[in-house]
Amino acid sequence: MKAPWLYHSLFSIDGSLMRRILILALTIFCGIQAQGQTLTIEFSSEEDEIGQIYVQIMNIQGETVKELIIAYDQSPVITVVRELKPGSYAIRAFHDLNENGELDTSWLGLPEEPYGFSNNARGKFGPPDLEKQLFELSDQSIQKIHLH
Repeated sequence: MKAPWLYHSLFSIDGSLMRRILILALTIFCGIQAQGQTLTIEFSSEEDEIGQIYVQIMNIQGETVKELIIAYDQSPVITVVRELKPGSYAIRAFHDLNENGELDTSWLGLPEEPYGFSNNARGKFGPPDLEKQLFELSDQSIQKIHLH
Protein backbone atom coordinates (compact mmCIF):
# COMPACT_ATOMS: atom_id res chain seq x y z
CA MET A 1 0.00 0.00 0.00
CA LYS A 2 1.26 3.46 -0.96
CA ALA A 3 1.66 6.06 1.69
CA PRO A 4 -0.84 8.75 0.58
CA TRP A 5 1.05 11.61 2.22
CA LEU A 6 4.28 10.57 0.44
CA TYR A 7 2.57 10.28 -2.95
CA HIS A 8 0.77 13.63 -2.52
CA SER A 9 3.97 15.32 -1.37
CA LEU A 10 5.94 14.09 -4.36
CA PHE A 11 3.15 14.96 -6.79
CA SER A 12 2.74 18.53 -5.50
CA ILE A 13 6.50 19.13 -5.70
CA ASP A 14 6.56 17.89 -9.31
CA GLY A 15 3.45 19.91 -10.17
CA SER A 16 4.92 23.04 -8.65
CA LEU A 17 8.21 22.44 -10.44
CA MET A 18 6.41 21.89 -13.73
CA ARG A 19 4.41 25.10 -13.25
CA ARG A 20 7.62 27.01 -12.55
CA ILE A 21 9.30 25.57 -15.64
CA LEU A 22 6.26 26.44 -17.77
CA ILE A 23 6.14 30.01 -16.42
CA LEU A 24 9.88 30.42 -17.00
CA ALA A 25 9.59 29.09 -20.57
CA LEU A 26 6.67 31.41 -21.37
CA THR A 27 8.50 34.39 -19.87
CA ILE A 28 11.60 33.68 -21.98
CA PHE A 29 9.51 33.10 -25.12
CA CYS A 30 7.48 36.29 -24.63
CA GLY A 31 10.66 38.23 -23.87
CA ILE A 32 12.22 37.08 -27.14
CA GLN A 33 9.07 38.02 -29.05
CA ALA A 34 8.97 41.46 -27.41
CA GLN A 35 12.50 42.25 -28.53
CA GLY A 36 11.31 42.96 -32.05
CA GLN A 37 13.46 43.55 -35.10
CA THR A 38 17.04 44.79 -35.39
CA LEU A 39 18.01 47.61 -37.75
CA THR A 40 21.62 48.38 -38.67
CA ILE A 41 22.30 51.85 -40.06
CA GLU A 42 25.56 52.70 -41.80
CA PHE A 43 26.30 56.39 -42.33
CA SER A 44 28.96 57.60 -44.75
CA SER A 45 29.97 61.17 -45.43
CA GLU A 46 32.44 63.16 -47.47
CA GLU A 47 33.11 65.33 -44.40
CA ASP A 48 35.92 64.06 -42.21
CA GLU A 49 35.14 66.48 -39.41
CA ILE A 50 34.31 65.23 -35.93
CA GLY A 51 30.78 65.89 -34.73
CA GLN A 52 27.54 64.11 -34.03
CA ILE A 53 24.90 62.49 -36.18
CA TYR A 54 21.33 63.27 -35.19
CA VAL A 55 18.98 60.49 -36.28
CA GLN A 56 15.21 60.30 -36.36
CA ILE A 57 13.39 57.04 -37.11
CA MET A 58 9.75 57.47 -38.15
CA ASN A 59 6.87 55.08 -38.74
CA ILE A 60 4.64 54.98 -41.82
CA GLN A 61 2.50 57.81 -40.38
CA GLY A 62 5.58 60.04 -40.09
CA GLU A 63 5.56 59.87 -36.28
CA THR A 64 8.95 59.73 -34.56
CA VAL A 65 9.47 56.34 -32.88
CA LYS A 66 13.13 56.75 -31.94
CA GLU A 67 15.76 59.47 -31.83
CA LEU A 68 19.50 58.90 -31.57
CA ILE A 69 22.62 61.01 -31.24
CA ILE A 70 25.71 59.18 -32.48
CA ALA A 71 29.32 60.29 -32.09
CA TYR A 72 31.02 60.81 -35.47
CA ASP A 73 34.77 60.44 -35.73
CA GLN A 74 35.32 58.82 -39.11
CA SER A 75 33.33 57.41 -42.01
CA PRO A 76 31.56 55.01 -42.02
CA VAL A 77 29.65 55.12 -38.73
CA ILE A 78 27.58 52.04 -37.93
CA THR A 79 24.86 51.86 -35.29
CA VAL A 80 22.40 49.12 -34.35
CA VAL A 81 18.82 49.87 -33.30
CA ARG A 82 17.00 47.09 -31.48
CA GLU A 83 13.43 46.40 -30.45
CA LEU A 84 11.61 47.91 -33.41
CA LYS A 85 8.26 46.41 -34.35
CA PRO A 86 8.00 44.93 -37.86
CA GLY A 87 6.65 47.47 -40.35
CA SER A 88 7.60 50.36 -42.60
CA TYR A 89 10.03 53.01 -41.40
CA ALA A 90 11.87 56.10 -42.63
CA ILE A 91 15.12 57.60 -41.38
CA ARG A 92 16.38 61.15 -41.58
CA ALA A 93 19.71 62.30 -40.24
CA PHE A 94 22.22 65.12 -40.30
CA HIS A 95 25.88 65.48 -39.37
CA ASP A 96 26.14 68.26 -36.79
CA LEU A 97 29.64 69.51 -37.56
CA ASN A 98 29.72 72.28 -34.96
CA GLU A 99 27.78 70.29 -32.32
CA ASN A 100 25.16 72.97 -31.72
CA GLY A 101 22.28 70.46 -31.84
CA GLU A 102 20.63 71.79 -34.97
CA LEU A 103 20.91 71.60 -38.74
CA ASP A 104 22.55 74.87 -39.77
CA THR A 105 21.07 76.53 -42.84
CA SER A 106 22.00 79.46 -45.07
CA TRP A 107 19.93 82.63 -45.24
CA LEU A 108 18.02 80.92 -48.08
CA GLY A 109 17.17 77.98 -45.81
CA LEU A 110 19.52 75.55 -47.58
CA PRO A 111 21.32 73.06 -45.30
CA GLU A 112 24.98 73.87 -44.62
CA GLU A 113 25.71 70.55 -42.90
CA PRO A 114 25.57 67.06 -44.45
CA TYR A 115 22.19 65.34 -44.27
CA GLY A 116 20.53 62.25 -45.67
CA PHE A 117 17.47 60.01 -45.72
CA SER A 118 16.74 56.29 -45.82
CA ASN A 119 16.95 54.74 -49.29
CA ASN A 120 19.26 57.73 -50.01
CA ALA A 121 16.09 59.51 -51.16
CA ARG A 122 16.53 63.08 -52.39
CA GLY A 123 13.97 65.86 -52.73
CA LYS A 124 13.94 68.50 -55.46
CA PHE A 125 12.95 71.53 -53.40
CA GLY A 126 13.09 70.34 -49.80
CA PRO A 127 13.08 66.95 -48.16
CA PRO A 128 11.89 63.92 -50.14
CA ASP A 129 8.37 62.61 -49.68
CA LEU A 130 7.95 60.15 -46.84
CA GLU A 131 6.95 57.44 -49.34
CA LYS A 132 10.39 57.66 -51.00
CA GLN A 133 12.10 57.21 -47.62
CA LEU A 134 10.02 54.24 -46.40
CA PHE A 135 11.58 50.78 -46.22
CA GLU A 136 10.18 47.53 -44.88
CA LEU A 137 11.88 46.42 -41.68
CA SER A 138 12.71 42.74 -41.51
CA ASP A 139 14.98 40.96 -39.07
CA GLN A 140 18.57 42.12 -39.57
CA SER A 141 17.69 44.99 -41.95
CA ILE A 142 20.52 47.27 -43.07
CA GLN A 143 20.14 50.87 -44.29
CA LYS A 144 23.14 52.63 -45.85
CA ILE A 145 22.74 56.39 -45.79
CA HIS A 146 25.15 58.80 -47.46
CA LEU A 147 25.19 62.23 -45.82
CA HIS A 148 25.58 64.93 -48.53
